[in-house]
Amino acid sequence: MKSASRIIELHNLAARLGSGDGVKRNIGLSRKHYAQAARLGSGHAYYELGMSYLCDKPKSIDKGLRYLKRAASSSIVDAQQLLGDMYARGMFGQTKNLRAALLWYRKAAARGDKRAKAAIKELRNT
Repeated sequence: MKSASRIIELHNLAARLGSGDGVKRNIGLSRKHYAQAARLGSGHAYYELGMSYLCDKPKSIDKGLRYLKRAASSSIVDAQQLLGDMYARGMFGQTKNLRAALLWYRKAAARGDKRAKAAIKELRNT
């Protein structure tokens, strides 16, 4: 249980550092704490790392995708949904790949994600 409380502690600190909530914003340190939480087994930390590398400076699309895929493989629905969107729309420099999009949408839909279910339906109609 010590690991779970440490993951929460690291995740909360990383989130505050990433947003500047009550502390000076520090993306590098935020990423460091998310990485520690990820190494302890937090799929959500992989998701946050991926989003940070896709959206914050300095950006790294390759790292962002790698972390999102790890989060998605850890059953993080938001990561699965986002990967589906990325492949369906060709976001973040990805080549459109409807097969890959459906793969990720189906994983998210299997976990009850309504957005993924709607996206699958939309892809079938195109």
